[in-house]
Amino acid sequence: MELPCNSSRIINIGKLFRAYSLIAWRGGAGKKKCAAYLRVVFPGKKFSEPSIGRVLVMPEFRKAGLGKKLTAEAIGHIAKEYPNTAIRISAQQHLEQFYSKFGFKTVSKPYKEDGIPHIEMLR
Repeated sequence: MELPCNSSRIINIGKLFRAYSLIAWRGGAGKKKCAAYLRVVFPGKKFSEPSIGRVLVMPEFRKAGLGKKLTAEAIGHIAKEYPNTAIRISAQQHLEQFYSKFGFKTVSKPYKEDGIPHIEMLR
């Protein structure tokens, strides 16, 4: 599925065995560059709920709202695929306020994942 995203495009690149990815591309034909990415993990694969993970925005594309757009799109996909189901994330602790704007609430104490402070959040 392709969606307009200003000069970028968000694409569902297909369901994998446990997740699917949303990618925002920037640039024209032959010069496309991944600007942002996230993964939606099916329920029961990482957490009992569906989850959003591996969210990233390349440094040169930050402050353009791509992280917000991808996160909102992922929440919309999950709501359609799994109605009335909570969404769990393992968020870097410094992004707690970002995710709280999407309705996520902190449900764990901070813990280290890959040496980075994280928290679990639920929506």
